[in-house]
Amino acid sequence: MKVTLLGAVISDALEDGAVVSGVGGQYNFVSQAFALDGARSIMTVDATRTHKGKTISNIVWSYGHETIPWHLRDIIVTEYGIADVRGKSDAETIAALICIADSRFQEDLLQNAQVAGKIGRAWKIPEKHESNTPDHITQALLPARNDGILPEFPFGTDFTPTEQRLLPALDHLKNNSHSKRALLNLFVTGLKGIKEPVECDALDRMKLKDPSSLKEFILQKLLMGALHRTSSS
Repeated sequence: MKVTLLGAVISDALEDGAVVSGVGGQYNFVSQAFALDGARSIMTVDATRTHKGKTISNIVWSYGHETIPWHLRDIIVTEYGIADVRGKSDAETIAALICIADSRFQEDLLQNAQVAGKIGRAWKIPEKHESNTPDHITQALLPARNDGILPEFPFGTDFTPTEQRLLPALDHLKNNSHSKRALLNLFVTGLKGIKEPVECDALDRMKLKDPSSLKEFILQKLLMGALHRTSSS
């Protein structure tokens, strides 16, 4: 879920003690990576997440809980790159992780580390890492997507085409569920009706094609609005 700038990984619980999931064998795999010759531990994490409509960084300065302690730091991967931090100093680790963080949060992360005296005041975010944004990734991958060589699931999937169309719409609906205004906008958009056949299949898949109550009618329009909003994504 999160990675601290010193390389600790948080994946099973929040700092208030709320359990999100079991640790499973994660710690065992990481410790084995340090025990076996030539082995490495690779942790992947999204650079950000959206909670109640607000984007927050998954790379943080510190956190009140750890699943994998910082002394077992190794390779961390986000959509913005790879930080190989095994055997690196704290300052080197911090610099590498800031470089794969979302640019909207890099300056705050750097300031926290500098205030703590963990990285020098003279260190600056390299220019090539100052454009770590979702839009930059979208534009970089657009030619490949347009050429049809970068499908959503390059290694195949059990999701049907209808389900693949539903996934971004449901995610969009979830991300806007915190705001009554956003939901109202989706509802109004949904009133415009079905724009493409796959939307009809999507409503059928969610058992909302023929609503039998006011609640189902509202849910249908909200889903249609989300389908319209994500039609080009």
